[in-house]
Amino acid sequence: MSVYKIDGDLGSDAKIVIAREIELKKERHLEQLFENSPIGLNQNELILWIGKQKRAQNEDNTIIPDLLGIDSEGYLVIVEFKRGRTPRDVIAQLFEYAAWASELSETQIINIAEAYFLDRDRKVLKFHDRFQDVFGIPDISGIPTLNRSLRLFIVAEEISDEIVHVCRWQRSSLGLDITCIEVTLFQTDSNEMYVDMEVKVGEEDIDASYLKSTKRGPKGKKKHFGKPAKEIVWEAVQQLTGGDESVEWTLKEMRQIISEKYEGFNRTTADCSVYSECVNHNSRHHYPGGQDRYWQIKVGVYKLYNPLTDKEEFENTVNTIKCVDENGEMQDEKKEETPK
Repeated sequence: MSVYKIDGDLGSDAKIVIAREIELKKERHLEQLFENSPIGLNQNELILWIGKQKRAQNEDNTIIPDLLGIDSEGYLVIVEFKRGRTPRDVIAQLFEYAAWASELSETQIINIAEAYFLDRDRKVLKFHDRFQDVFGIPDISGIPTLNRSLRLFIVAEEISDEIVHVCRWQRSSLGLDITCIEVTLFQTDSNEMYVDMEVKVGEEDIDASYLKSTKRGPKGKKKHFGKPAKEIVWEAVQQLTGGDESVEWTLKEMRQIISEKYEGFNRTTADCSVYSECVNHNSRHHYPGGQDRYWQIKVGVYKLYNPLTDKEEFENTVNTIKCVDENGEMQDEKKEETPK
């Protein structure tokens, strides 16, 4: 199998460049790809990673989940990566991780997360601050209860029909929120790389009795509303502001407007539509495309973007970063100018 890139401008010097399928050399390459791409796991839904290769004790065994994350509703996300074809024991392995994670307290989750932040970013970052920042929550009272439910993912180069069949049954009949994603890498002769991701399991409705018992909303098949999500969000923001660039609004207010007109519109889709078109949102670089429509005043509070006044303020923003030395001790605070 190959994919093809169009190099050049259509109608003039465009030509087809072939990218051929390649195999992963190491499993950790797949793991790193998704760790560095928090929207890659579930079609533009942000995941806050809080653990990687976390050694955990489960009765007499030491288990090591590949990636541990948390979504905007506080559900724990567990991801198991496999190079090549999925082995038969991958589901049992994933369930071991799930059994361990289901018993984690909020305090344990926060400790795991803050240790991961320190190890990855070399900064002292508080979990609640990071959660608010990533998911646009104005104050700590808006942070949901952690670990009310689990979301399980298997990501591999090839997911066998046997694994697909078992996981689909577990999702549809037993109510387990399990998703299987098949990943294929391609490379051109000039070393440009592309990735194709196919959801093999994960678009089926989860058993309704399970959703009711966990007080969860359905995350089954996507609804279509006849227009792009970004335009639905833009309509809601226009209704809130009347086009006035001085009017402040929150994500909650925006979602309320949308829910009155578009029943079942996904909350995460709405939020991510704002992030992708918010000039100064720290997650915007994860989202390709988008217009310059919004400006974040503070976490979770926005207004319409004014390029004449907001851009200058943004370019001269000074970030205060608390750094940690090699011994884990706090250094003096550094100030860095945001690159123009």
